[in-house]
Amino acid sequence: MENSIEKIKLGILHLINGGNYEEALKCLNSYIEKIGIDEDIQNYQNILYNLLGKKVLVFCIDCTRETIEKFISSQTYKNLEVVSIQSSQDLVSKILDSCLQSDCPFLCFLEEGRTAHSIKILKMLQFMEENTDIHTVLCLQNYAELEEGSLLEEEYVKKEIYKSNEEENKILSGTSILLQSLENEVNLFGNLSCVMIRKSSFLEKGILHNIMEPQSKEEAKIFLMFSCIFERNVRVIHEELVSFEERKLDVAILREKFEAYEHIKRKMGQMLSLENKEENKWKELPTVYRTLAYENFSRELNRYQGIAKEITFFYTDKGEYFNLEPIAKEGVKRGYQVKFTQEMHEKAEIGIYCQHVCFPENAKFSLILLHDMMQRHDIWPNIWSRERWDNFDIGILPGKDWTKRWRRSAGWNFSNPRLGVYELGYPKGDDIKNSAFLEEVEEIKKKLGLKFPYTVLYAPSWENDEKEDDFVRALQSLEINLLIKQASWSKSFQGVIRNIEEMRKMHEGKYDNVYYLEPEESILVALHICDLIVSDESSVMVEGLLYGKPSIAVRDWLIPDTVPPRFAVIPNDYVYKCKKVELREQVEIFIKEMKDGKVRDIKDKQFFSNMGMCCSDIIDLIEFYTGEKEHCDCLSKEVLPIYMPHGLWD
Repeated sequence: MENSIEKIKLGILHLINGGNYEEALKCLNSYIEKIGIDEDIQNYQNILYNLLGKKVLVFCIDCTRETIEKFISSQTYKNLEVVSIQSSQDLVSKILDSCLQSDCPFLCFLEEGRTAHSIKILKMLQFMEENTDIHTVLCLQNYAELEEGSLLEEEYVKKEIYKSNEEENKILSGTSILLQSLENEVNLFGNLSCVMIRKSSFLEKGILHNIMEPQSKEEAKIFLMFSCIFERNVRVIHEELVSFEERKLDVAILREKFEAYEHIKRKMGQMLSLENKEENKWKELPTVYRTLAYENFSRELNRYQGIAKEITFFYTDKGEYFNLEPIAKEGVKRGYQVKFTQEMHEKAEIGIYCQHVCFPENAKFSLILLHDMMQRHDIWPNIWSRERWDNFDIGILPGKDWTKRWRRSAGWNFSNPRLGVYELGYPKGDDIKNSAFLEEVEEIKKKLGLKFPYTVLYAPSWENDEKEDDFVRALQSLEINLLIKQASWSKSFQGVIRNIEEMRKMHEGKYDNVYYLEPEESILVALHICDLIVSDESSVMVEGLLYGKPSIAVRDWLIPDTVPPRFAVIPNDYVYKCKKVELREQVEIFIKEMKDGKVRDIKDKQFFSNMGMCCSDIIDLIEFYTGEKEHCDCLSKEVLPIYMPHGLWD
């Protein structure tokens, strides 16, 4: 195989040396299609495109000298003519003039704040050469967060552009998709840095240049993007070749961009006979951004009038039930008819959800909150890329820790409920000082008959691989109570339920210091009773902070939600981590500290806000938006984004 590959390469090199550049390029592209690309082939491509005069004109818009130099040095393709240009009202005219003066057959763009992959120009040029029937090629982009540098998947071109197309690789009508974008108020094309266009096409199909004249530099950039798409045959390279650095929120700039878009859209609408739906003004823009950008914007509340005072709480297990129960109690006090259901598709007047997968379209008014404090910690900070909130009316966050995650993800449309996100607290937190609850806990403690002064709670996320037996064997000979509280699993997890039952049969009644709480019991009872928590990666360790209880996480306990099972992941710095063999030693250290009166500094303010008022504020918010109340103090607890929205026409 290696010999045949080397022969192909020698053959291509022979054609190049013989001056047969077109034939060499055909052979090379055929080779790439079958075998792939390596460093030698990349070098051959560069040589051939250079020899064939395939020069690319790159307009660097608003770029600093440092950005331009970094771009030039990073590109593997070097046959470039680079023009630095500042955005202005006559941006399009300047670019047209430069095109007329250049002999480059292709043009593309780079904007400040974007980073191009090293093979971007080469890849797009190759694509244009192989697809002579297209005018414009687009690549995908991703986003780089300012705070951590992590990349977020670009959603617009990749997913939305093909909704009305059966095949991803077909030639797309730029005008048709531009219409689709304008009608649905969503950018399906990315930005100028994602574009390469044939210069001949850009100059010949100049219909937009004769119809519209931009009134500002923001309009000019939008207009330029539209000009690269309108009346073009378009194809997409399914690779992320551009990285877009997220921008901090600037309301003045935000307003300029929206006003520019609206003006261009009106002009395009007149030309394309686009129906003017004023009530849908930038409908894909989340409400929180509209209220920031448009001073006179008022939230559309007519759709919520006439909703009956009936709340349906959706749950799949007892953990979710106990998370929602305090809200239900407050609803009953306010005169609401409340109902709990495990039928996730059930219709509802007001639906309150906390699951990974929900169906808010079945509720006239919907509210979403977390079912636990560690929800989807495997993809933090942006859980909303997998668990969309944009089909809900209201989102509720428990405290500053989660608020920080949402604010960093709010630039994405899918993170934003229609009426905003509010930091109102954790419903379970309202019950911890409730007198009826405290009496119930005391009764349970009496029934348990705990033998020793100190109690260690075992509360895993999953019961598997005899983790409970590890816990009991390591600690049962110590003078402490071992309290076991397994999660209440739905019937679809029969394997986990069997593991829990087998472990209980193995240990219950065999040791005089091992005690069980039923899985269906509230975890708050166990947290109130215990002094120390042992777990794998469960949210129980966060909820323990409601009581100031410390936690130990066993990091080499396996979690069976992947194949093969993975080790526990504990991203929280307030949790002590150890291996199974170290568990006894670490528990002894904690208990000794407690006996000596030493208290570890465990802060909970960042995790739980609004203690004692969460459920009251949730019902207040529902009553305000459904017309039951004229004023609502907790509107001031709305969470605002820190980044500009993604998908703008810029």
